[in-house]
Amino acid sequence: MQAADYAAATAHLRISTNFVEQGLTRETATGQGDVSFRGSALQLTLHFQDHPASGSVARSTADLIQVDKREATRSRPHAWSCVARNSFALPVGPSVIASVVGGRTKSSYASPAATSLNGFPVWHLRQTVTAANAGAGTGTETIDYLISRAGYALLRTQVALAASVRHLGTGKRQAQKTRVTEAAQQDLSSFGEAITITLPKLCRS
Repeated sequence: MQAADYAAATAHLRISTNFVEQGLTRETATGQGDVSFRGSALQLTLHFQDHPASGSVARSTADLIQVDKREATRSRPHAWSCVARNSFALPVGPSVIASVVGGRTKSSYASPAATSLNGFPVWHLRQTVTAANAGAGTGTETIDYLISRAGYALLRTQVALAASVRHLGTGKRQAQKTRVTEAAQQDLSSFGEAITITLPKLCRS
């Protein structure tokens, strides 16, 4: 692994996610792209697979481009759609448990620990987020950050979420709670390479 430093300004991005709603569905996604830290920009292509409890597997591919606070998305073969964002963020890392459980969340951080990633010296920082929503569910999410000790660049983010939420369907299942789990990993590499990230013409103004 090469030395990594945010001064390099750019990096290659690779992510994978696995979301399971027990007894209902499992959704997986893999993707890769590029990110520019100074330009607050990223481009990412994602491949999704939806495995319902009954029925056939559905596959789809989506593209995401974000430059500063403007975002363009499309699900192939459909056209681009444009939205405004409040801020720029990498796909994996910001806590998502509030969107799963709702209610109040509480965060705590463990003291950084020295470790290594593929033989490269890193700091390991863990964030734990708990959420509770009366009558709707509870959950815990851990977010692990691996940060290079030389240059302080974020190299890897791992997310593990487990929650129990009230089913939103109808009939007998409406009063039941469903176990939801999610695992995600994001890796940054190839720092400092020349990249070009441009919004589709439709979304530039």
